[in-house]
Amino acid sequence: MAEPKSIFDWVDEERFASAIAEARADFDAGRTVPHEVVAAWLERMAKGERPPPPFSHTLREKAPKQG
Repeated sequence: MAEPKSIFDWVDEERFASAIAEARADFDAGRTVPHEVVAAWLERMAKGERPPPPFSHTLREKAPKQG
């Protein structure tokens, strides 16, 4: 008898393709965060700080209010 597949082996191809298309659209629209900004944020997290996550300048109006 064949081994049953793990739920982690199953990929929802439609959902995966949709996520990739959404990511490409975000990239094309400039909704990205530079590597240096993310790296600096992660370094602060590694030091025990809890800074807010970085946001793309194009998403700034949708970002949670600080303070």
